Amino acid sequence: MAMLKFIKNIHYGSNKSLSRSNSWFMPNYQMISLCSSTASASQPRIDKVNQEKVESSETFKNKPPSSSYSMTNFVFESLKTDLSSDKSKQVFNAKTVEDLLKISEAENISNKSILLIATTLNRWISEKKIVLADYEKDPRFQKVVRKSANMNRDVPQKRTPFNPNEIDNIMDTSNLTPDQSVRLLSGLAVKHTRMKPLIQSLLTIINNNVDKLTLKQTADVLFSMASLSFPHDELLRKICTKISKCVDEIEQSPIIGSIVTSLGMMRYRNKELMNTISIWIMKHKDIVRTRDACSFLLTLAVLGLKPSNFDVFIQELIAPLNITDMTTSLEWIDVVWALSILNRASPQHLESVLNNQFISMLPVDEEIPFVRKSKLQNINSVAKLLTPDYKGSFLNYKSPLFISPQTKNREKQTFIRAITDALANLFPSRDFFDANFMDDAGLMIDVIFYYDKKKGPIPVTEGTVNEKAIRIAVIANTFHDYCIGEKSLVGSVLLHYRLLQAQGYQIIDISYEDFNSTDKLLKRITYMNDRIKSVVKNVM
Repeated sequence: MAMLKFIKNIHYGSNKSLSRSNSWFMPNYQMISLCSSTASASQPRIDKVNQEKVESSETFKNKPPSSSYSMTNFVFESLKTDLSSDKSKQVFNAKTVEDLLKISEAENISNKSILLIATTLNRWISEKKIVLADYEKDPRFQKVVRKSANMNRDVPQKRTPFNPNEIDNIMDTSNLTPDQSVRLLSGLAVKHTRMKPLIQSLLTIINNNVDKLTLKQTADVLFSMASLSFPHDELLRKICTKISKCVDEIEQSPIIGSIVTSLGMMRYRNKELMNTISIWIMKHKDIVRTRDACSFLLTLAVLGLKPSNFDVFIQELIAPLNITDMTTSLEWIDVVWALSILNRASPQHLESVLNNQFISMLPVDEEIPFVRKSKLQNINSVAKLLTPDYKGSFLNYKSPLFISPQTKNREKQTFIRAITDALANLFPSRDFFDANFMDDAGLMIDVIFYYDKKKGPIPVTEGTVNEKAIRIAVIANTFHDYCIGEKSLVGSVLLHYRLLQAQGYQIIDISYEDFNSTDKLLKRITYMNDRIKSVVKNVM
C-alpha cells in the first residue's frame, strides 16, 4: 500500500511537466567544433575521506542547501565523530558486498555507518565493481536501503523530489504491475530523481512485460530512460520491435514526436524503426505537427541516418518551412544545422541564419547557449567549405558573440594525452605535433601534424606555411561520439570529417575500442605508427 501511495505522489505530486524540447540536440559533447565532451563534475571518492577536512555536525546542520551538495558529502562531513569507531573503520576497510552487509547486521551500528554502507554500495554500482542483480534481493541489503532512505530527510540535495518518509518499502517492487512501474518511472523522470537501484528494478519489471504496454506507455518509458540517462539495452530493443510492428495503431503526432525525441536524446540508432516512423509520418503528413517533423529531422541528424523516403520527407515537410514557423529564432538554427549534417541545406537555408538581420534578432551574447553558438559556426563552415554556390554573408569568428570557452571532459583529455604521448616517441620532439588545434574554419582538431613527401614529419610551424605538406588530423572518438544500438558515429562527427576533408586533411580516426589510454606505451606507439604509415602511403 505504501508503494502505491508513493507511486501516486511521485507521479502526480508536481504540476511541473518535463519539457520535451529540441534543445537536447547536439549536446556539448557532440560539438563539431570540439568533437569532444564537456567537462563533467567529478564525484567525491570515498577512499579519500581521511584526507579531506570534515566539518562538525553542528556546522553542517546550519549549512544552506547547495546544488552541488551530495549525499556523499553528507556522509563524509557527518562522520567526524564516528571515524574513530570500530564500525566506521570496518566499513572503510570492507572489500566486498558481503563484508558490508555483515557489518550492517551489528546490533549497535549507528545510522551514520548505515548511511556510509549505502553510499559505498551505490559508488561500487556506479563504478561497475559490482552488479546490483547479484544481491538486490538480499534482506540485509533491502534493510540498508530502507534505513538510509529514512535518513535522507536531513540531507541537503540538489533536488528534493519527494518526502523520504513515504518510501519505507521503496525497494519492494515485487508486487508492482507493469502499469504502476511505468507510472513510477515517469514520476522519477519528471522529478529528475535518479535512484539507480529503484530504476533498475522498475526497468526489469517493464522489460519482462513489454507485450502488456500500450504504445503511449512505451513512449513514456523511452522518454523516462532518456531523461534519466538510464538506457536499458534489452528493453530498448523490445520497445523498438513493438513500435515497428504496431506503429499503424498510433493516431496522434505527439506520440511520434516523443518517441523520436527520446531516441535522439539517447543516441539510439535503429534503422528499421526510423524507416517505419518515416513512412508513418508521410502517411499522416496532414496531422503531423511542425514541431514533431522537426524533432524527427533533428534525430536523423544526431544519428547520421537517412530513411528510405528521406528525400520525400525533406521535400514535402521540411523544405516549405521557414523561420516564421518556429517558436524562436534559436529553433531555426537547429533545423538548418540538421539539414547541414544531412547534406540537404540549400544556400537559402544557410543564408537565412548567416545574414546580419538574423544575427541581430538573436538574444544578447550571454543568453545564447554555447550549443547554438557552435551550431552557427558549423553552419558557417558548411557554407564556406561545402557549398560552392553560396553567395551570402559569413560570420565573423572574431566577434565576441561567437567566442566561447572550448573545453573537453576528462575522458577526452586522457584519451588525447595517451595519443600525444605515443607521438612524442615517434617524432623528434613535441614541436612536430599540436593538440587541441583550432584551424582557420573554426574547427577543433584533437591532434594535428604535418608530413613532407621528402623529409618525413616536419615541425608544426613549418607545416602551417607549407602548402605542399600533407596535413594529418587525428580525431579521438570516445563512447559519446558513437550511437548506441546499431553502432555508428554520430552525425556531428561525420560532418566534422567532411569539413576536414574539404580542407585537404587526411584523417586518422581513433576509436576508444581500438586505442586504450591504459594500454602499455609500446602498444600505443605501435598502433599510431601503423596508422600513420597507412595514411602517408596512400597519399604518396
